[in-house]
Amino acid sequence: MRKKNIVFFISIIISLLFLSCTEDNSYAPTHYDLKLQFEDKLGNDIIEGISTIVNKYEGQTSTMYQIEVSGSEYKLDVDQSGKTKDKLVVSKHLLMQIIDSKPCLAITTVAFIPPRNIPYQLTHKFVCPYIFGDEEEHIIVSNWRKTGPGSSICTGITVDGKNYSVIDTDKEGNTILLVTLD
Repeated sequence: MRKKNIVFFISIIISLLFLSCTEDNSYAPTHYDLKLQFEDKLGNDIIEGISTIVNKYEGQTSTMYQIEVSGSEYKLDVDQSGKTKDKLVVSKHLLMQIIDSKPCLAITTVAFIPPRNIPYQLTHKFVCPYIFGDEEEHIIVSNWRKTGPGSSICTGITVDGKNYSVIDTDKEGNTILLVTLD
């Protein structure tokens, strides 16, 4: 009887392990952190003043603040470019970070897909009247280079057909891109 219970218990554990390995979570995630600064043609920052929500997180040793752009300010969708549409997870929050005293928008995307299918280009469909001055959908195509297991850096972007290059990196090594709007 005891042997049957042990076999039954082991078979349940094995079954649970197989059931927990779905397509959505069976691969290590690859992170894409797109950090954008926006200026007008005179060099004036466009992001400053956008409606934000400040979230305070109490940690064991410190307090962290996260500045989230208000959801009423934008719409954002991210797809893989040129490949089958594997599962991409876009952070539900568009964040604003201050880097070298300049505001920067941070868009985080995570891909739970096989390493052989890791996208090297993402298409961001972004509507933000505060930044662009209209209700139109603007297309941001970002190009990525794998830097290690689960990480990539942006090597350049195209916004509505105009190319932009990396201008700097943050303290975590993520690239920062400056978009100059007319």
